[in-house]
Amino acid sequence: MLNKSIRHIIPFLLLTCLCVIAKAQPVHTEYFSGMHEVLNASLYPYETDFHPDVQPYYKSDVDKCLNADSLFIFKLPKQNAFYTKALTRNIISLSGKKWNIVADPMLNVTGGCDFAGKSSVSESGIGFRMQAGFFNKLAMGGSVMYSQSVFPELMNEKIEQTRVVPGQGYAYKSAWGGYNYLNYDAYLAYHFLNHFTLEAGMGKNFWGDGYRSLFLSDNPYNYPYLKLTTNVWHFKLVNLYANFKDMTGIPSTRWSDMTNKYGAFHYLSWDISKRVNLGFFESIIWQDKDSTGSRGFDINYLNPIIFLRPVEFSRGSPDNALLGISLRVKVGKKTSLYGQLLIDDIIFDEVLHGIWHRIERIVHPHDSTLTYGYWSNKQAWQIGVKSYDLFTLKNLSVMAEFNFAKPYTWAHRIVTQNYGHYNQPLAHPEGGNFRETVLFLRYNYRRWFFDAHFNYIVTGVDSVNSDFGQDIYKPVYDTYDPALGNIPVRPYFNKIAQGIKTKIAYYSLDVAYLINPRNNMRLVLSYYYRSSESSVKNSYSNVLTFGLKMSVPERHFDY
Repeated sequence: MLNKSIRHIIPFLLLTCLCVIAKAQPVHTEYFSGMHEVLNASLYPYETDFHPDVQPYYKSDVDKCLNADSLFIFKLPKQNAFYTKALTRNIISLSGKKWNIVADPMLNVTGGCDFAGKSSVSESGIGFRMQAGFFNKLAMGGSVMYSQSVFPELMNEKIEQTRVVPGQGYAYKSAWGGYNYLNYDAYLAYHFLNHFTLEAGMGKNFWGDGYRSLFLSDNPYNYPYLKLTTNVWHFKLVNLYANFKDMTGIPSTRWSDMTNKYGAFHYLSWDISKRVNLGFFESIIWQDKDSTGSRGFDINYLNPIIFLRPVEFSRGSPDNALLGISLRVKVGKKTSLYGQLLIDDIIFDEVLHGIWHRIERIVHPHDSTLTYGYWSNKQAWQIGVKSYDLFTLKNLSVMAEFNFAKPYTWAHRIVTQNYGHYNQPLAHPEGGNFRETVLFLRYNYRRWFFDAHFNYIVTGVDSVNSDFGQDIYKPVYDTYDPALGNIPVRPYFNKIAQGIKTKIAYYSLDVAYLINPRNNMRLVLSYYYRSSESSVKNSYSNVLTFGLKMSVPERHFDY
């Protein structure tokens, strides 16, 4: 089975190959968001021949554009061996003429207070990460981290619903309060014939230019995958095959006991010119077992050529197919407009009738025969803008983004074929049925990183015995099916944020002082305010934390 081979073989290869690994270049770049945006400021200008909409980045691709390490060279307090090692080197760094291994501990020690809940919050975690490479062809990396955290009440509610710490592993109740959880990832990548990189691993992928991705995001927990990346001329094509898990109705915490599902994905990024990029996305999700028996990984979907949808149609398949298109336009020297359109399902006749009927209802507002908002028209779209070195001030950047998703987007009639993994959406963390505004303002001065973040979501959640389209883990159909146990949805008059209207606001300010850019060791002071308001319940968090982080990313509670 695909999941067993990747979950067990990859860690074995990582351990057995350490003694022969070498100077690396298809390794992943690993920065926290502040450093990542400083890097993007050099990768997004119109002169750069790079595909920033495919993440994680390969260092070999970045090196063709610039020396990323040169962006984070800071003056040392003193020129001696201690400061050089502590502030500019990995904890473990071994190298030979043609090989290199780097490794660092992972550390997260933060604590603070939720003033709204009048309770303490904390995150404590310890782990280990490494990366290595061989002859600029073979690279590998991985990490493992064990954490114990006490979250604000709003996060506890989400964890209780999903049994998972968002983006992390299974949430186990801790005897010291809060939750314990384990997170690990690994990858093995091989670059060959100048244009191809084959990678296997346990991790995440992100496709898009925005803060959110409507195609494939880093929102859920890690999953086993096999990926082939092809760089030819102005094209980058990614073929991704993944093993996901469905936890619905399964009390066990064991990965092997959870229901198998699989995904095949294609993403083509095409630089039409130095200023215009088009992206084409498609995916197929299918269950491991159906009424015909055990399917396993369907080899029909191994076709590496975009598009998969004709294959799916030719097989008369009920599998869950999604399509998408993205656009990025570079304006001026350092500004980019971007967007995505995701089509989960579309009935063109209903779309046309709906548009015309909406116009007619202006004249006849009470005519119930003028229908619109057909439930099976499920799409999501994104528009955004990002600009670097704003007002000619170096390392000042801004991002504004708007996301919309119709009800029932990413859901499916059969839950095990929805667009989710490990009780979390594979795309937007909010699920479906929402509209969102995102704003970031970031600034970097030497070792200081400042990050101001605003997020506002309007969604519609379910009342008792209802399905308004926000929860992608409910079976979706407009008539009752005893085999599904579904709640019938209304065929027409569906609209974004239907149901119990809920408004989620999130404001945060993060200040980080970077100690060592090699392993992202930094002191972090964070403040955020989150509110969730509806006619049923109002909840608030008002949190201030301070701590030390090393080799770990930030965490935002903005959904």
